[in-house]
Amino acid sequence: MNGRKNDETGSKALAKPGSAADAGSLDISSLSDDECRAIEGMYFNIQPYSIHDGPGIRTTVFVSGCPLRCRWCQNPESYTSEPKLFFMEERCIGCGACIEACPNGAVLLRGGKAVTNRETCDGCGLCVGACPAGARSIEGLAGTAGEVASKVLEDKMFLAPSGGGVTVSGGEVLSQPRFVASILRLCKSEGLTTCIETSGMGSRESLHAV
Repeated sequence: MNGRKNDETGSKALAKPGSAADAGSLDISSLSDDECRAIEGMYFNIQPYSIHDGPGIRTTVFVSGCPLRCRWCQNPESYTSEPKLFFMEERCIGCGACIEACPNGAVLLRGGKAVTNRETCDGCGLCVGACPAGARSIEGLAGTAGEVASKVLEDKMFLAPSGGGVTVSGGEVLSQPRFVASILRLCKSEGLTTCIETSGMGSRESLHAV
């Protein structure tokens, strides 16, 4: 993921999905494939044709949530698990379309750039669709392990012959061990190789589960 984004929602996140991603035991070995498919979690990107995240051609899944705040982080949008409104100031052309789209009057122009009042913004995301320059985005998606695995497996015919597969990155993968382990299990059962990228910042139980 490239490009640094600013969190426009401050401490006010969008509605948190009802996720059972890490409820109960972290070990999924006793679960059926259907139960694994139903496990919910948060992710913010699925990037095809990744050639630097493991052997062969890979699809990289970026999950949300990380306990660290590294100054050199490439994906600051992954810090928390909740969906958030982000703004890339360098893309803003000052057209005012976001101002017209906002039902709460939370956006104004300052110095030719759109600025969001974090206290007034409720994170509805209407400004995202209205922005012609792509300066605004909602980062963070709720989904099931089955949905993510199915997306990865759409490219199985390209991944498998190269010895490639799926890599789960983040964020920190150990923040959602059951979700990540389920994605890996479902993809591995289809003949794909599996990798994770982790700082190791998590419990021993989380690491063993993944």
